[in-house]
Amino acid sequence: MVAFTRRITKEIKCAECSAALSGALAYHSNSYSHGKEEEEEEEESLASHLRRCGKSMELNQGRLLHHHIISCSFETDLFLSNLVLQMYGKCRTLPDAYRVFSQMHLRDVFTWTFIISANGHTGHENDALLLFHRMHHEAISPNKFTFVEILGVSAMGVSAIEGKRAHSCIYGTLDIVTLNALVHFYGKSGDVKAAEQVFDAMEERDEYYAHLI
Repeated sequence: MVAFTRRITKEIKCAECSAALSGALAYHSNSYSHGKEEEEEEEESLASHLRRCGKSMELNQGRLLHHHIISCSFETDLFLSNLVLQMYGKCRTLPDAYRVFSQMHLRDVFTWTFIISANGHTGHENDALLLFHRMHHEAISPNKFTFVEILGVSAMGVSAIEGKRAHSCIYGTLDIVTLNALVHFYGKSGDVKAAEQVFDAMEERDEYYAHLI
């Protein structure tokens, strides 16, 4: 397992890593022993590489990892399935994201947040809001990450009402990411007073938004 992790970590950083990654995955599939400890290490390794592929928008490598997950019967793992969904969303391949989403028998708040994000970042803002409503109907409570995505979608001019509703539903101490999303939303919506109120309430302030206010 250690040899596999070192090998794939080195090769996935290579600019021409498609063939190398494929070879590493094939090597791992042939040598892998399915003990509990090994499975946990495998999950951590796959999770790390899925995140990297999403961040760098390495779609081909992400698909190889997805195929490997299926071949090792990890596709029922909610944690990894969510990361595959997130990866496709970050790579702007909405059909692939929807395919993963539709095949998931179990969905949690992160599943819904990632598919909402995938729609919002590919120009399907209305669909993102519809998914947000579906999420409510299925009794899944949104978290702060969901609200940040909805505020971002609302800031694109789709629905100021939805953004204000999202704000009213946010509870607890707000972190800098959520507060910045609120300032951005109200600023884009033309509600300067509300943007200033949120900004003034910040203990930690982002200089970018200070210039906007």
